[in-house]
Amino acid sequence: MADATSIASGGAIPRSPLPRTLVAAFQNSSAGRARWQLINSFIPYFALWYAMFRAQAVSYWLMLPVAILAAGFLIRIFIIFHDCGHSSFFKSRTANNVTGAIAGLLNLTPYRHWRWQHALHHGSAGNLDQRGAGDIWTMTVQEFRDASRWTRVAYRIARNPLILFLVAPLAVFVVLQRFPSSSAPPRERRSVHRTNLAILLAALVMSALIGITLTLPCRVARSINCRGCCNGLPETLGIITSTISVRECLTTFCKSVTKQDRSFLRLGPSPFS
Repeated sequence: MADATSIASGGAIPRSPLPRTLVAAFQNSSAGRARWQLINSFIPYFALWYAMFRAQAVSYWLMLPVAILAAGFLIRIFIIFHDCGHSSFFKSRTANNVTGAIAGLLNLTPYRHWRWQHALHHGSAGNLDQRGAGDIWTMTVQEFRDASRWTRVAYRIARNPLILFLVAPLAVFVVLQRFPSSSAPPRERRSVHRTNLAILLAALVMSALIGITLTLPCRVARSINCRGCCNGLPETLGIITSTISVRECLTTFCKSVTKQDRSFLRLGPSPFS
């Protein structure tokens, strides 16, 4: 009752810190659990990649739920990436760096550059005078009131859930992570360039092995009986340097749509059948 009275009267909230022995067991890395997390995260993710490749040959709608499941495993891989950045996933610093670099490549994120930025974020989190390092745009109530009308509109748009959870992640991981910070140390800046090069090489290799698939526009064209739209054009073009480029295929597709008589508007079978 005495504690409740002191709290109600504006007194300090009594503290009862947990004994360090209760949390000590969770402050150290576990090599066995770390390896198991690698197995049950990376292997299912790559298996789902292959499942997506097989499913898209049947239907894009069949591929979509597989892609959503793969995204969940990619989040698991990002968590591993995050823990490696804190040097807490493995006891070995080298193991953390190697695992973090691989996980970062899958997440389109340069490991060393992100680790440097994330350390700045933890060093300034909760300090309103040092905002802007790895955090979401945050304004105080007074700052919002004093801001111009267009700044308030931009702030509301930036804080909209659709922007925060759909547009912003694409902007951060696909675009912003391609450019190093002007204040980053040389080693961290080089990590951005190495990651960009690795992503480019990975894209070329996957193009050579899987191909750039254009089945969707061709199937849609055929479904509306557009005569000659994709006749003679391969649905999988192979690597980018193929003799028939993506631009040529799409150009032929558009010309055949515009030049055909309006009979192509007759409905046909489903484009995904």
